[in-house]
Amino acid sequence: MGILLCALVWALSSPCIAKPLKMVPVVDEVCIETGPCFSVTLAQTDAARAKGLMYRSFLAPQEGMLFVFEKEDIHSFWMKDTLISLDIVWLSATQRVVYIETQTVPMSTRSLVPTAKSKYVLEVVGGTAKRLGLKVGDRLDFRSSKTP
Repeated sequence: MGILLCALVWALSSPCIAKPLKMVPVVDEVCIETGPCFSVTLAQTDAARAKGLMYRSFLAPQEGMLFVFEKEDIHSFWMKDTLISLDIVWLSATQRVVYIETQTVPMSTRSLVPTAKSKYVLEVVGGTAKRLGLKVGDRLDFRSSKTP
């Protein structure tokens, strides 16, 4: 019994348990200052960020995934097991676009490495950035339809 209890305590205190990051606001929309909003799924844990949009065969034009990292850093991505082309938009802690990778190649294992640090990364359907005229320096707003 003692060994089982020790194992349980260790497992619950282990850093490898997927937990959401602290101080992350509830966000379900990301909006371009001068344009539309995207309904987003949050990827806040290591497991959710690792899976991302893998295996999805469809993403609606107004949908996306917002990756939330603990700190600003160079966060690289790849398209392994991702079936659809995406635009990947890296954002600073102040939600300014710092880098954009457009029309990514599905299933590619090439590393997509931004030239600037980011805290957030937004993935949307490939071609969206060009269609909306999204560029480095633009600010995106995070919103929640949930009332506090």
